[in-house]
Amino acid sequence: MCRLFWCHNGSVQYVQHESWLDMLDQTRHLVDGRGMLVDEDILETVAILRTIGVNTVSSCGGHLDRGYGPYVWFEAKDAAADRARYAEYQRAAKSDTPTDAVREVGRKISRDEIAEKRKLFPYLEEFYATRNSRFANRLLIENHGFAGTMLHCQGAMLVGVMGLEPLEVRRRLLKAHQREMRDFTEFLKVKVLTK
Repeated sequence: MCRLFWCHNGSVQYVQHESWLDMLDQTRHLVDGRGMLVDEDILETVAILRTIGVNTVSSCGGHLDRGYGPYVWFEAKDAAADRARYAEYQRAAKSDTPTDAVREVGRKISRDEIAEKRKLFPYLEEFYATRNSRFANRLLIENHGFAGTMLHCQGAMLVGVMGLEPLEVRRRLLKAHQREMRDFTEFLKVKVLTK
């Protein structure tokens, strides 16, 4: 098997060449629900998260003119089908009171989403164990109910078009958030891909 290396913090790191390049190539061709390809700025983050088994569904490298970022949206593998089944059961019940079937699907969605989030907990804990990051720059896992989960920086809402901060402050925040996500990505690459 070929090996690929890159420098990280002044040391040479070796990774399994084919598997990482394959994952990058697969990720490069992913399309989200809006028909968008993965932003180049977040490509390696999405690829390494997928390598550790996180089911990513959408992402953004970060923009000042729309939304905010960077972020990676993820959900349990069966989430879309489970949400459709949940809605179907609710319609069939024709009542505001959930039936046992509706409650059971809801519990399954919650259990699966928690399991998906837990994949990231040990990595984030280790990443921040010795890292001194500003509060607004720290990555967090934000639950969006049945819609899924987002990995993004704590202060992400300050960056986007709705942010009340002046443009220059938003620009600095975005750069800091992109750096935080890149550093986490490099941490994961070293942790997961190196021997």
